[in-house]
Amino acid sequence: MISVIKTRFGESPSLELTNGEWLKNGMGAKTANLNGGHGGLSAEVSWEDKEASVAMIDDKPAKSLTSILVWGEDPNWDWSRHFHEVVYYLAANMMRRCKEDGRKAPQACTHSLTELAWLMARMVLHFELYDLWDTYTVKGRLRFSGIAVNSNTYTNVWLTYQKQMTHDLFSMVSKADYCVSSYRRQLDDMQ
Repeated sequence: MISVIKTRFGESPSLELTNGEWLKNGMGAKTANLNGGHGGLSAEVSWEDKEASVAMIDDKPAKSLTSILVWGEDPNWDWSRHFHEVVYYLAANMMRRCKEDGRKAPQACTHSLTELAWLMARMVLHFELYDLWDTYTVKGRLRFSGIAVNSNTYTNVWLTYQKQMTHDLFSMVSKADYCVSSYRRQLDDMQ
């Protein structure tokens, strides 16, 4: 199963960045081309320009998610800080929604509402990053994620919050796409 998970990183169509291939292509550090622009040729877009497009994303969780999607497959890059940034954002949104709904932690559950939100956010991000939703049953997802909630209770009560977290991820991808597209247009206008 581990080898399957490694090959599925970033495969979720829901987390596909419109500019993902552009961002990933040539992102390794290269020697700068100092001759760009000679002879009437426009300067080539470099990896620094692509990194700058990610840096210009004004929403911190969206920037973290984009960083994971762009550099997450690099075994030398530690993406744990970015992972936790996104998890924190998703969990905080769930907590806010639960407060608005008057929802408390399940009675037959050992988790506090805060812990449940954090565990669910980790599950949602992990399962989206590796496109694992169809691989596990609800009971399997909960067990895999360390969530001690009855699967029927989860389906009837907490699945709504899971779906809202998934929607939050999609919104982050949209924000990132908008910012990177704007930056690309600015680069094109300069050439």
